[in-house]
Amino acid sequence: MKKNIVIPEIINSVIIAEKTAINKLFEMDKSEIVKAISMIYETKGKVIVSGIGKSAFVAQKFVATLNSTGTSAVFLHAADAMHGDVGIINEEDVVVFISKSGGSKEIVDLLTYVKSRSIHTIGICNNTGSYLAQKSTLCICIPNVIEADKENIIPTSSIVSHLAICDCISIALQEMNSFTSEDFGKLHPRGTLGKQLATVKSIAAQNAKPRVGLNDPLQKVIYTISSNKLGACCVIGKNDKIEGVITDGDIRRMLEKNTVISGVVASDIMTINPKSILGDTVSKDALNIMGEHNINQLLVIDYDNKYLGMLHIQDLINE
Repeated sequence: MKKNIVIPEIINSVIIAEKTAINKLFEMDKSEIVKAISMIYETKGKVIVSGIGKSAFVAQKFVATLNSTGTSAVFLHAADAMHGDVGIINEEDVVVFISKSGGSKEIVDLLTYVKSRSIHTIGICNNTGSYLAQKSTLCICIPNVIEADKENIIPTSSIVSHLAICDCISIALQEMNSFTSEDFGKLHPRGTLGKQLATVKSIAAQNAKPRVGLNDPLQKVIYTISSNKLGACCVIGKNDKIEGVITDGDIRRMLEKNTVISGVVASDIMTINPKSILGDTVSKDALNIMGEHNINQLLVIDYDNKYLGMLHIQDLINE
């Protein structure tokens, strides 16, 4: 390592530079951001986001956030656009350009083409006098910032500003679209967050639906619990009313107290008022309930208190 280089000082200087860039966003006029959000919300087509260089990575992240929060978006690399990729653009779309300078040749060429088709455009840049700022339908001009390197040339602080503006747009659209955690879970079914937000009825649907009647004999209760491998069964009365639940633990405790089991029926050993959960509840909340009450099973019910199935803690662990 070269002498006279103090790494912690460099780290702090970078953080300070990028924090300063974010602080400047508080001071800027937000009217164009509001207009951009409205334009995207009202568009009948999709959102196409374009950039080149470091801005292309910002554009890709913007697209990913929009798609995962309910707004259909596509990334279009400015370097490839004029070689056939512009075919993805339709008249009902809105095209967002991200560029620090707002004047790179690829951005200028693509913007000129899009304008010739009378398609709405949004610019995000740091140069109010640039072609992008002057020719876009509207432009969000971010205050000039000092980059984090000594030479003030590496896109760092400016990139953080662009990312923040894109996140502001994305989250506003998420709210306007009434995009919920359940919607998020549907779009992320195999990700960690998606699994936490999966509904319990979708998980319980993979299981059997063990049930016995109030007067069913102990033998049937034991067979139902053993054959369905959930460690419990629901006790159902008249009109499909949930009367209770019987776990394998309930059976063991009953056998410890009684040597005579002939004539024992489900209602004799069931636990009344069993813990249950609405089917639309997300799985992370089910896990919290199980932990709070130290139980391994939850009955899954609908809004009419009808039995939909059973959730086992192992189902959540497997997820």
